[in-house]
Formats: sequence, C-alpha cells, structure tokens
Amino acid sequence: MKKVILAVAALALTAPTFATLVADKDETAVVANDRKEVALSDLPRPVQATLGSDALKEFKAEKAVLVTGKAEGDVDVYEISGKQGDAQKTVKINANGEIVQ
Repeated sequence: MKKVILAVAALALTAPTFATLVADKDETAVVANDRKEVALSDLPRPVQATLGSDALKEFKAEKAVLVTGKAEGDVDVYEISGKQGDAQKTVKINANGEIVQ
C-alpha cells in the first residue's frame, strides 16, 4: 500500500511540470510560423527582382504571405501564390531573393 501511495504522490508532483512543458512547446511552435499577408507592391526589391527574372517569367503572382522564422539564419520567406499557365503554383523566395525549396 505504501508503494501505491508513493507512486500516486510522485505522479501528482510531476504531472503539472509535464503539462507546463507541453504547453510551452506548443506555444513556441505557433510563434515560429508567424504568417502575414503582404501586398505584392510591398515585397522587398530582391524578391520582386526574382519574380521578374527569366526563371519565373511564366509565373503570374497573385498573393504573397510573409512567413517569419522559416528559413535558415532567420531570413524571412515569402510564399507567393499565383498561376503558371493554367496551374496554381506557390513559389517560396527568401528576403535575399533566393528561391527556396
């Protein structure tokens, strides 16, 4: 009986700590994927230059979303959706104008 009481007491003492760790982890994940819609005209010049380059000459941008903390080195990534021919497509370009996969 002593073992059962000790096990319940140990569980009761560690459960709040575990719940706090799980809550903190979930909150951090939400902050890491902060998304904000951006007007195409407000995109940084390097991103606009990439959109106008030969590599994307067939792509017609319609909407841009800034995703912070998504690329290596904390460089912002812009997810630009639009059309290429008849197909819907999303292109990811970092703030330096580099296409990311």
